[in-house]
Amino acid sequence: MTAWHGNHTEIKDKLAGKPIDVFICSASYESRCISVASSIDRSSVAAAVVAMNDSYREAMQSQFMQLCGLFSDKCKRLHLSSDNPIRSADHMAEVIGGLLRVDSAQRILVDITTLTRESLLMLMRFLQSNVAAGSTVEFVYNRAKEYSVGDPTRDKWLSRGIRDVRSVLGFPGELRPSRRTHLILLVGFEDERALSLIRQCEPFRVSLGLADETEPATQPHQATNVARFSRLKSILDRVEEFQFKGYDAEATAGILQEQIAKAPDLNTIIAPMNTKISTVGAASLALRDAAIQLCYAQPNTYNFPNYSAPDDDYYLFQLPAFP
Repeated sequence: MTAWHGNHTEIKDKLAGKPIDVFICSASYESRCISVASSIDRSSVAAAVVAMNDSYREAMQSQFMQLCGLFSDKCKRLHLSSDNPIRSADHMAEVIGGLLRVDSAQRILVDITTLTRESLLMLMRFLQSNVAAGSTVEFVYNRAKEYSVGDPTRDKWLSRGIRDVRSVLGFPGELRPSRRTHLILLVGFEDERALSLIRQCEPFRVSLGLADETEPATQPHQATNVARFSRLKSILDRVEEFQFKGYDAEATAGILQEQIAKAPDLNTIIAPMNTKISTVGAASLALRDAAIQLCYAQPNTYNFPNYSAPDDDYYLFQLPAFP
């Protein structure tokens, strides 16, 4: 389904009127992590889960305390770790699992803006498996006005280096040793990270996805995205190209399914490296098709001081048949 979007006032009105049983958000070094939490009626929230990635504690401690302060005694602290995904999953089950009721429907709102892609994917797997039938799971996202704030297009960067490449916990896929691999990447700004991932996976077939420039929200970032996409393509010997929707999760799921169908005799690995909404699209497909492996490349460092600036543009959407 196409995401609803509007400005700060409109998202506040859109979310008002119904109690929110569980609100989930994440602290970050990005100021965007506060945007959604400050836009909702916090008196309507029964419990708020505020996550922090302990691997980057120093960079986000201030925002973590600010978010916790917004929800006061309603706040449940969730500790995640990019260095230890199993610990993240265990604490996710402990904190969020304790808030999910199996005997009645709940309204769950997930702010996906500043969760890492790996944490977001793991959270989707957990919710899909544990939320009661009849519950409502909504995803909300605050778009970035600019990335690598103040830098010219040629110098923009979000992360550098790569520490580890791994399958996302909960999305191991069903990879047959007798088959070769089809790696599908949703390309963003991080071409160095994408290239390292490709070299480690050593796929037989590579499909590179570029965000569709006809989407208005994509256009401000398109020059940088195209530059990184072209640089990556120039290094690789042979690639397939396709376009996906950066701001429509289900449309992206459908497009990915079409790419997989082009090579049905290969193992499929998907690496979502663009918007969080398109990342949700990849998860939506993988939740329905256990054969797909989702892959994550952990960087060495992020552009902590200038990663992004928030825009007055919000998206709200659900996924069909989720949970």
